[in-house]
Amino acid sequence: MEIRFTESNGKGRFTAWDGEDEAGMMVLSRVNEHLWIIEHTETGPDHGGMGVGKALVEAGVEWARANGHRFMPLCPFARTQFDRMSKWRDVLE
Repeated sequence: MEIRFTESNGKGRFTAWDGEDEAGMMVLSRVNEHLWIIEHTETGPDHGGMGVGKALVEAGVEWARANGHRFMPLCPFARTQFDRMSKWRDVLE
């Protein structure tokens, strides 16, 4: 699986790809220079239960650490992942 990040006009998106198939996405909104809201995480119907959502959040955590960003996860799935993974809390607002 490959995960890509794109950003345009204050919106960000991590997209997971399984070959040519979009396996899932995590949608962000920029609040300020360093703070992003995680709005929504979604897994494609053929990729449920395969860890795609967790992989998206983890990719976001790695990206945030590398770029000095922090997250405010309003998405219930992302919030649950942060609650489960205490080692990711360094990027929480």
